[in-house]
Amino acid sequence: MATLQELEAQVKAAKKVVADLDAQLSNPKLSDAQYDALRNKRDDADDTLTDLTGKRDKLKKTQGVTESGLKDSQDFAQQQIEIFESRYEKALKEFNKNPSSKGLAKGYDLRDDLKKAGKNLNSAYDNADALGLKVPRIIEGTEESGFVPAGSTAENGAGITVPPNPPRSTTGAGTPDPATTIKSKVTVVKNGNNVEVTTYMDGRISEKVLGPSTLPDTQKGILPKDTSGNAASMKTYVDAQLKAKGLVDTPANRKTLRAEYQTSQAAPTADNSWEQLFIQNNPAKAWYLTELDRNKYPQLFAVLKQYTLPRPLTVEEQSAFAAKLDGTDFFQELSTSGKVREIKNVVGDLGFDSTDFTKFVHTAINMGYTGDRLKQETYKEVFKTGADGKYVNPTALVRASKSADYLNVVNTARAYFNTAGANQASVQSVLTGGITTEDFQRQQREIAKKRYPHLADLIDQGVSLESLAGNFQTTAAKLLEVDPNTIDMSAANYEVALNFGEEGKKRVMTTGEWDKLLRTDSRYGWEKTNNAKQEARGLAANLVQAFGRII
Repeated sequence: MATLQELEAQVKAAKKVVADLDAQLSNPKLSDAQYDALRNKRDDADDTLTDLTGKRDKLKKTQGVTESGLKDSQDFAQQQIEIFESRYEKALKEFNKNPSSKGLAKGYDLRDDLKKAGKNLNSAYDNADALGLKVPRIIEGTEESGFVPAGSTAENGAGITVPPNPPRSTTGAGTPDPATTIKSKVTVVKNGNNVEVTTYMDGRISEKVLGPSTLPDTQKGILPKDTSGNAASMKTYVDAQLKAKGLVDTPANRKTLRAEYQTSQAAPTADNSWEQLFIQNNPAKAWYLTELDRNKYPQLFAVLKQYTLPRPLTVEEQSAFAAKLDGTDFFQELSTSGKVREIKNVVGDLGFDSTDFTKFVHTAINMGYTGDRLKQETYKEVFKTGADGKYVNPTALVRASKSADYLNVVNTARAYFNTAGANQASVQSVLTGGITTEDFQRQQREIAKKRYPHLADLIDQGVSLESLAGNFQTTAAKLLEVDPNTIDMSAANYEVALNFGEEGKKRVMTTGEWDKLLRTDSRYGWEKTNNAKQEARGLAANLVQAFGRII
């Protein structure tokens, strides 16, 4: 079964085939035979595109993955791979320089660094595979046997075999050696890095840098990292990070975040314990702590810390908190950037409910979104769903469904009597850039031509079914005494006006045929109108008058 990424590639390729055939069909020098042959190819290509698009959309629905969500997850996975590949190559270089760890602290083995880097990189590859992202692996092996460059047998790139760690030494008859026996391990933040501090039974201490940290340096004492397997704490962190990073809720992503929690998350201390509490109380805002620069926005972090309490805020405190947030360096930067005003100029005031919209504005500034790209990214926020499959911005969704952009897409489909094409999935695809407006219009024309082949020439000239049915709609409304807008000419009872006759000989009705059908077919209810009653009274009067002459 094809992955979502493979289907996306196939859809893209199919679109190109259709576009190329359209370009060839526009050649005025084609003979009739050449044109017919190309037209058949083009119809077949369009059928293929429709089939692939349906399969892709069905798989998206099954997996609960939006286009934006998949792209964001794949981008994040790619970034993780680049980071961990760099760390693995660095660890491998250090090991190759000193495979025996000679001269290092007693008991410190560079195999630990290399195997840890390999484990993290292997997990990143597995995560990418789960998202359908095919990335060439530079290592292979297992944590137990050691990781080696992909394609090699048992040696790494420098010809050094990476065996499992040797057993710890003992003294006497199996008595643990105090110089190598670990008493405790804790993780602290030092100079912007997570640092693992190991204390041995003989009192010796060694430090190992695990990687960069987004948390402030530990100020008071050295407290152990939470490795107790506290399920509630870990789940809170993972749930918050899934939402903050826009990741799909999959087992692979959860596994990666659990590993991140265990290896990179410094434990709460007297100075930063508020951060864990903040994440628990405000999971949608957890990204403040992981993505914003503390040195750049000190006011923001001071306010967050001040109002992160182990109890619900009072009404007064909530009001003060909101006011102080608006006055911080971060929100002032958003306000003065003019990006919110720019968004409203492009898509109107959609009224986002989610605090994630603040993150979107921040991202839009950093990424330089403008014009059509800004509009597409904004609509991705409108259609964003949570882990429960529900829209996270319901107010924005309701307002968007009444916007000119939304209605233009809906009306395009309806103009060609394609009510299925006017659904939210189709609209979402157009507004978020999954398909261009021009491609969507062309798609609707082609669908209409297949349903009404006798009208293909007119449709190719840019005439919509809605405009062709206009006069029939006006006639019906007048005769049936109803508002024209209440008559759906795409409904079976009415579309017969454009699709009259037996199969293979379909044509448009004449005005007289349409008038007669409306009056004589009980489905339309003409006999209940004032027009019908008036005609009946007139006919009765004429009959009486006629019989009177005879008598």
